[in-house]
Amino acid sequence: MTDPAVLHDDILAAARTALAAVRARHGDDLRAMALYSDDDAMTVCEAFDTHSHLAASRDDDPDELDYRTFSPAEWAMEGNSPAAAMFDDLSRRAAAGLDETDRESWTTGLFETCVRVLEALRADAGDLLLLFTVTDGGHRDEPAWMRRTSPAHAARFETYLARHA
Repeated sequence: MTDPAVLHDDILAAARTALAAVRARHGDDLRAMALYSDDDAMTVCEAFDTHSHLAASRDDDPDELDYRTFSPAEWAMEGNSPAAAMFDDLSRRAAAGLDETDRESWTTGLFETCVRVLEALRADAGDLLLLFTVTDGGHRDEPAWMRRTSPAHAARFETYLARHA
C-alpha cells in the first residue's frame, strides 16, 4: 500500500494552483475552499464558493444558509477549477494506492493528509473558510478538522452539525 502522506506535496501543489487561479478570477468575492473525498478515500476533489453565490442561495432558501455555507456540493465551483486535471490525477493515484487489506489506515491517512494541506494553505487563504469533508454522509472527525483548518468558523459549524444530527 502506498502511504497517502506521499501525496501531500502534490495535493498541496494542486490546491495552491487552484486557489491562486480562482482567487485571481473572483478576488474578494471568494469566500470558501474545500477539499473533499468519498468515504472510501478514493478521490481528492476541490470546491470553491463566492459570497455572491451564497447570497443568491440565501435569497432562494434562507432556512438552508448554514447547509449551503458548509456543503461544497452546493457551492459555485466543484471539481472544475483550473487545477481539475491535477485533482483527477490525484484521485487516480489515491484509488491505485488503496489496499483493501488496510482500508481504514489508508482512509485515515488520506483524510489527515488533506487536512494538513488545508492547514498549510491557512496563511495564503486569509479569511477564507477552509473545509475538508467526506461526501458520503460526513465523518465523525469533521468538527475537529474544522477547528484546525478554520477556527473562526468552527463554533458555527458545530452548531450546524448538532442541529442536523
